Amino acid sequence: MNCGNVFSQSTVPVCPLCGQAVSVSRSRGEDVDTQVERHISSGCRHHVLQRPPPRPSSSCTQRGCKRRDLVPYTCPQCERTVCIRHRQPMDHPCHPPVIPVH
Repeated sequence: MNCGNVFSQSTVPVCPLCGQAVSVSRSRGEDVDTQVERHISSGCRHHVLQRPPPRPSSSCTQRGCKRRDLVPYTCPQCERTVCIRHRQPMDHPCHPPVIPVH
């Protein structure tokens, strides 16, 4: 088993001019140098590896608590995101949302 190239196959090429990650599909046989050259030729606008959208914050909204749980809990009554420690209505200022009546 040859493990010498494992790291080089899993790295993402970075443009030396703009510092952006360049998109390369090795499964389609794209050459890294060719893709970086195409990226630079496009004025560093094309062939940019898109970052995944940021995940919503799962930090507790209880005042003074900075806990971040792996799975956020949303209170069904007030719809606030709280940690497992503050999930009970008596453990956070639980006020159901006010719905205007017309």
